[in-house]
Formats: sequence, structure tokens, C-alpha cells
Amino acid sequence: MKTLATFFLSLAVLVSVGVDARATTKAEAASSADPATPTANHTQSHALETAFTSNEKVARYYSVQCVWYGTSPFCAGECPQGFVQDGEPSSHGSGFPCWTGTKVLCCPLNNGP
Repeated sequence: MKTLATFFLSLAVLVSVGVDARATTKAEAASSADPATPTANHTQSHALETAFTSNEKVARYYSVQCVWYGTSPFCAGECPQGFVQDGEPSSHGSGFPCWTGTKVLCCPLNNGP
């Protein structure tokens, strides 16, 4: 969950500072003396691409591998053997919210992104 929050925060910062996620424009490509030398926009594009690729992998891992445990309305979420709790317990998690107790997000051990 912290990783997804970091992803969205990074995206907001990049958008607010006006990072140009395009590759070099035709004008930049034409004016470049050495095509092997990346322009500032090209370098920013690769940094942004790397950030998205990394965060997409993490998001895909969490959406496929991690599962919320604890059944509404009386939740008593615990991770089964072979899983580890990720983050803080929540009364919401996935599905209906808990009237009592909490749900926990559990991810497989040693299967990180």
C-alpha cells in the first residue's frame, strides 16, 4: 500500500513540475549535433518510463499476489502460514467493511516484485 501511495505521489510531483514525458521532438532531433547524446527531455522521458515500469510491476504484484484476510461483518484477519502481513490492519480492506475487528493484507513470503 505504501508503494502505491509513493507511485501516485511521484506522479503528482512529476505532473506539477511539468515533466515532458515525450521522447525528443522532431525539432530537437533535427537540432542535435550528435544523435547519440540524449537531450534533457529524452533523459526525463527515460526516468519517467523507469518509474512507471517499476511501479506497474509492484502494483501488478500486489493485485495478483496479495490477499485481504478477514470476513465482514465480524473480521478477525490473520495471515495464513507462508504469508506475511503488509501494512496496518484495516476495517475496510476489500469487500464490505468490518463492524468489529480488522482485515489484514497478506502477501506470500519471498515473492516480491
